[in-house]
Amino acid sequence: MNLGNLSNHFECSLAGLLNMVGDSAHAVGTRAFLVGGTVRDLFLAFVGRSAVSGEDVDVMFESHLDEALVQLRLSLEKAVPTELFDSLKWRSYPEFLTAKVSLAPGVSCAALANELDFSQARRETYPSPGSHPLIKPGDLEADMLRRDFSINAICVSLSGESKGEVLDLCSGLGDLEKGILRVLHAKSFMDDPSRLLRAVRYKVRFGFCLEEETEDLFSCALRERYLDLLPKARLFFELKKAFSESCWPATVRELYRLGLLRQCLPSLDRCRPTDIDSCVDEIEEDACGLRDWRFVVAGLWRLANSSSFERDLKHYGLSKKAIDSILVLRGAKQ
Repeated sequence: MNLGNLSNHFECSLAGLLNMVGDSAHAVGTRAFLVGGTVRDLFLAFVGRSAVSGEDVDVMFESHLDEALVQLRLSLEKAVPTELFDSLKWRSYPEFLTAKVSLAPGVSCAALANELDFSQARRETYPSPGSHPLIKPGDLEADMLRRDFSINAICVSLSGESKGEVLDLCSGLGDLEKGILRVLHAKSFMDDPSRLLRAVRYKVRFGFCLEEETEDLFSCALRERYLDLLPKARLFFELKKAFSESCWPATVRELYRLGLLRQCLPSLDRCRPTDIDSCVDEIEEDACGLRDWRFVVAGLWRLANSSSFERDLKHYGLSKKAIDSILVLRGAKQ
């Protein structure tokens, strides 16, 4: 399958930027691919399922990440106004083979509404369950196979004669059409237990279900409490993302139903389903349509013993300032 002209599928400003990225890769002898949520959401629309925009744009270079970004920087300097170019913030993380480009606060640009995340094709191995992975350069196939779910392992070529070509090495397009979430190997949840929370988030957001084998692996991970193996900062990062989505009420109820909410916040272990339902209704009223994870955490705090819930939050490394801001929201309803 080939998408043809990218401007038929993305806003012209973003399509122009992606073309520039692809040309920069070609100039240094490599290929660039659009990967991740942007591609997934594009094909969700193709198969008639709703998608949520706003994902950061992810681009993967097969090799030569640094050289490609130098070339992109030169191209952007010639193509965009000086004021806009000077506002770009470039960050590199060589130990992870990744980089980010974003706009300075207060500066707007349609093509850069969100961060641009760049990476080089890599393979990952996990020394122990829940640990940070060891990263080495890899090829396109290795990079796709390291991903969480098949629906996030679809990519679109941005370079050369293959520009617009869709590569689906893990059969993610079929899973999108079927409405299922499927992990790519049996140790997926053990390697990275944060995928448990991500699975619930995607399941609720897209109305998907878990593929049969994936559901068995998910249930095993719950029984074995793999979440306990995850660094607390990474765990709370996933919770914040789940609590920041427009569908957070259904996500909270599903996390509770599965027992994941109590694994993440042990002080809620005595809550009943009716408590959660009433709490979610109250939070929706308090938030007035705002999507802010702090409203959700503050509301859940009201269900728990105050000191034990505060210990839960400190356990996740939240700063005193962050906890105080949640406490203010909690106290406003007391």
